[in-house]
Amino acid sequence: PTLWLNEVEPVNVSGLTDNAGQREPWIELHNPGAAPVALADCFLSDNYTNLTQWAFPSDAIINPGQFLVVWADGQPAQSTPGNLHTSFRLTTNTGSIALSRSIDGSLQLLDYLNFNAVPTDWSYGAVPDGQPFYRYSLYHPTPGMANDATSPPLSVRINEWMAANSAPGGFPD
Repeated sequence: PTLWLNEVEPVNVSGLTDNAGQREPWIELHNPGAAPVALADCFLSDNYTNLTQWAFPSDAIINPGQFLVVWADGQPAQSTPGNLHTSFRLTTNTGSIALSRSIDGSLQLLDYLNFNAVPTDWSYGAVPDGQPFYRYSLYHPTPGMANDATSPPLSVRINEWMAANSAPGGFPD
């Protein structure tokens, strides 16, 4: 299917809140295709040893062009049809996400992400959206929308000490 892991925010301190008003880690899937994709028999996992760790509800779908946010907070009881919550929680800024499905009794890995040292309130995702080759830490998380690869603002410092303590001509004594 045309289905990709598109973005993950493992440490969400000041970003989007879930349906319970909590800032939690999230995973975003993207369907760049022209048809809806049924998520029945699909799974998310935060490790490669248990690819069936969390199953999507049997009636879950992702529409064409949709960016679907799934809360990775370990609180599946908070799930509603528009707000899915996994049974596992992303707890650090380094980890893995696997998207798999069961087809004809066999398990198939559809996509995976390995993220490392993602700063608090940053995300890690595909640029451009919906592909597995170019993935980066992203300064501007974009849950439910196309990814934004804009760099963080530059921090410029002027060394006033050098200017105040230099001889004529701008060189230190």
